[in-house]
Amino acid sequence: MLVLTWLMFGGIPLVIGLLTIHAMARKVQDDTGKGPGLWATGLSAGLVGILAPAIWLTWSGYHETPLDFSLPAPTRFPEWQIAALAVTYFIPIIVLAVKMRRPFVGAFALAMGGGIGSSTAMIVDVAFIDTTSQEGIGVVLALVGVGLLTLMVGGMFGIPRGVRAGLKR
Repeated sequence: MLVLTWLMFGGIPLVIGLLTIHAMARKVQDDTGKGPGLWATGLSAGLVGILAPAIWLTWSGYHETPLDFSLPAPTRFPEWQIAALAVTYFIPIIVLAVKMRRPFVGAFALAMGGGIGSSTAMIVDVAFIDTTSQEGIGVVLALVGVGLLTLMVGGMFGIPRGVRAGLKR
């Protein structure tokens, strides 16, 4: 069930994203000549998208033994834990956005990697419970929401760098 769910909510968006990014990469000349390429950018963002929720959402600060990692993940978290998740996710994403080789197309590779990574983390968690439509909506929200937020962050940090380098979109 885990593999089928990932193929539906992760694999299909991944293929669509790869085809879109490949088409964009062929049309847009935005290579700065240094830094991680599109594959490294997307894979790194995907790794961050999986690890940040795994680090912060597999335990709860409300428990007597807070570092009791478990799946399925707890459902209640203190605010500081969610803030720490956001910081743990966005600091590496910002570093990738500043360092990526292709500032325009790379923002989309960041978004795809981050969205697929976060939805994969959600899918792994959902696989340990009776799945309802609410969990499916959560997976889609993780994919789309994190993807769009990452695209905005990647664009805010990557696109100005490309413009300063004199690259054309």
